[in-house]
Amino acid sequence: MPPRKDKGKSKMVPFGARFHSPNVLDNELEHGNLASGSPPGPSFPKTLGQPAALEAPNLNAHHSTLVASGNNHDQALIPGPSHPRPVPEPAGGYFNGAHGFIYNVNMNGVASEDLRLLEEARKTREDEIRQEERARRKRKAEKEEQTKEEERALKKQKAEDERRTKEALRAREAFAQLIDKAMPSAMLDSIDRGYIPRCNEDTRRSLRARIVDWAQDDSEAQSLLWLSGPAGVGKSAVAQTVAEAMKAAGLLGGAFFFSRPNNRSDPNVVIPTLVYQLALNIPDYRNLITQRLIEDPLLLNRSRATQFEELIVIPFRSLASRPETATRRLFLIVIDGIDECRDREAQRELVEMISRHMRAEGEKLWLRWLLTSRPEPDLKVAFSNVDCKTICRQEKLAVEDSEAQRDARRILDAGFAEIRRRYPDQLADDWPAEDEVCFIAHKALGHLGFASFVLRFIGDIQYDDPAGQLEVCLKFLKHAGTTDNLNPLHLLDALYTQILSDIPLNILPTTRRILGFILFSGQSLEAGCLANFLGLSRASFYRALQRLHSVVVIPPASNVWRDHMSIYHASFSDYLKDPIRSEKFCLDEGTTHLDIVIAGLKWLPASSHEATRVEQPAWIPPTASYRSMLDTLSRVSLNSCWKSCLCVPRGALTAQLVKALGDFDFKFDYYTRYLWYRKQLMDFVNFIQWLSSLNLPGEPLLTVDRWSTKEEPKSKKHVTIHHVTMQAQDFVAPILGKTCMSELYTIDLRLGRKRPVPLRLVIAEGIGVG
Repeated sequence: MPPRKDKGKSKMVPFGARFHSPNVLDNELEHGNLASGSPPGPSFPKTLGQPAALEAPNLNAHHSTLVASGNNHDQALIPGPSHPRPVPEPAGGYFNGAHGFIYNVNMNGVASEDLRLLEEARKTREDEIRQEERARRKRKAEKEEQTKEEERALKKQKAEDERRTKEALRAREAFAQLIDKAMPSAMLDSIDRGYIPRCNEDTRRSLRARIVDWAQDDSEAQSLLWLSGPAGVGKSAVAQTVAEAMKAAGLLGGAFFFSRPNNRSDPNVVIPTLVYQLALNIPDYRNLITQRLIEDPLLLNRSRATQFEELIVIPFRSLASRPETATRRLFLIVIDGIDECRDREAQRELVEMISRHMRAEGEKLWLRWLLTSRPEPDLKVAFSNVDCKTICRQEKLAVEDSEAQRDARRILDAGFAEIRRRYPDQLADDWPAEDEVCFIAHKALGHLGFASFVLRFIGDIQYDDPAGQLEVCLKFLKHAGTTDNLNPLHLLDALYTQILSDIPLNILPTTRRILGFILFSGQSLEAGCLANFLGLSRASFYRALQRLHSVVVIPPASNVWRDHMSIYHASFSDYLKDPIRSEKFCLDEGTTHLDIVIAGLKWLPASSHEATRVEQPAWIPPTASYRSMLDTLSRVSLNSCWKSCLCVPRGALTAQLVKALGDFDFKFDYYTRYLWYRKQLMDFVNFIQWLSSLNLPGEPLLTVDRWSTKEEPKSKKHVTIHHVTMQAQDFVAPILGKTCMSELYTIDLRLGRKRPVPLRLVIAEGIGVG
């Protein structure tokens, strides 16, 4: 085959230049001309023959070049001195691209070694690229997985936060429910308790030491202690001082101080009040009872026995079974003045309930109970039953024992020293005389309440004459009779009579109204609010109380809108209720309730849009508005007015009451929710039942229009009131004037004479009140 002629211009490149130039090698790699496992460039055509031997070109000649034909791929040109000649394809040669052919010859080992290194570099680079790609993909996958894991964790945390938020909200709601049922004014350090009796440092020392030692001794089998004694001997002072000592040691679970004259006599608030305090003092216990209240929101509406079991016994039993609470502490619970609980059956139930559970599992409950009371017959029976005898320890406060008499003298000495300090200009350092102090101590006969009362009487700031008051006291005690058969309460009663006798006759009726509201209304009001409710000006209010500072806690005018009034000791309230002891100063409960109704009817419309019909309060504090004061008085009226109607005895007082109700316009606010709580609705429904039972002559105050034994559709015309009672049939009988068997009644009626109000009563039979 004749050789082809080169039609294009040849380009002369020094041999080996492609191998030694880094740019050329990189360029080949970049454009893919160096394929894996083959030399750079395309394969040489196989149509040309291979010569048997080929003389290698003189690579050392300075003029040696390679001539690459332009586009001819089937022949190679070997440079010569004159003309190029075509040659067959050399063995082991290959074209580089479309422009030249390179011999694959040894070339002193340089070309082959360069190609090998180039191939290794290419493979190494490819491996690195693949590794980088794998690493990149791995990092990407790991990052995506991390992102997903973070999203899952964030979602889980968000769900957990929402769960905890909901639980915390439910816990707060449950705890708020507990607070609503409790009575904060009966707690250890409540400001509403006013004067708080305490033992002096040197009084009742041995008794207090015995009680504190017993409360802290976990080996003591007797977990209940009953401290008894007559009125005024210092039971509350001992209970208060012991409770404060246990609180300082971190061992007080809770305390409840009953007081009849200060309206702390409701047995239904005792357990919630104690549970609230236990929850504050024991965090683990709080978690348990909160969860229990969440599970059963109506638990606080159940019986006292159920509440005691579910909220005290079971939680403490659960705490005792936990291994992490192996190092346990005993907590003392103080209940003072059980005899002042208004329900005698509840008094006995409380004692029996505590003693029964403490006998059954006292060691598991970690509790000590200190109960104080007068030795009333019912309580004596309760404390002497089988359950109580084995676990109850008894301590008696005797009046005439040597320790009590020494304590009475200590109280007198300390009290007279304080009076001398307050009146340094009036009193000498040796006032009063020793024989006078001894005489008073002898009359006290160890009665610490009597000693404290005498000191308040002599140091009364309203009289501002301690020397004169002492003379009155000594004169009175000398003429009170001999002390051989004298009951210390008789001396107290005599002093109470003396105090009330000092009140001018024209002021005494106002004093009686104030004292009557405190004793019989069932409400504890700020002093200023009480004055407004009774329609008293500031001057009239304080003038009526001027002589009572030794028996009643009376806040100063600066605190009259914050502090409540209270009676120092139950003996004074007992005196005022007993006609034999107080004679002409006795307060009649029926008359007091009539006074409360008449005053309440005056303020009830204050919450409605017709409040302009209401007279202005006599005393408005600088920090309150006229509107807020009217709302407060309206709320006080709802809390007492309807209930007091039922307490007015039938007879002459009933006629006055009916006249006041006949003049009253019953078109007032029935829709303000903060006024009409469940208790107020129950009192109002009971009032309607009471009113229908009077059978009054003349124009009726209540008229039944229609009734049925099914639930009627809603009526826009009527104010609808729902009520649930245990015996619906007996409840509606006075209203309907007949007996009808049913578990549901719908009664449409009109109430009032002036502008009768259409009401609808829906009375259902069931457990609970509505």
